[in-house]
Amino acid sequence: MYALMTAETQQGAQWWVAKIPYWGAYHSVVATGDSGEVAYALAISTVEGTIAVCGSAPTAEPDDLEDALVRVVRPDFSQYTLRFDHVVENQGHRFDEQAHGCAFDPLDENRLDPRWLGLRSAEGRGRET
Repeated sequence: MYALMTAETQQGAQWWVAKIPYWGAYHSVVATGDSGEVAYALAISTVEGTIAVCGSAPTAEPDDLEDALVRVVRPDFSQYTLRFDHVVENQGHRFDEQAHGCAFDPLDENRLDPRWLGLRSAEGRGRET
């Protein structure tokens, strides 16, 4: 069993994923988020121990505050992060993106299913007027 949690740390809110072998057992932490990241969803693959956390990560752009984030963690704790940034040609960064859903492809459990990422974007949230 896995649990997606948020804890308040000295750096602010931080997401983390716990693996719990059975109800009432002690947990082990298998992944943690970086400062400013927000996790909205957790996907668990049938490939033993592979998980994905979907959410958002801050950017350095003044008019694009966040990009959608997917962090995949393998059983050996190796991980990689994908960021999604919606850029309109000749208009630069204007959208804040978030991934509110997460699922592995039922035909290939080593691959995330893009139909279930639940990508959302909002124009101008980072703009000051």
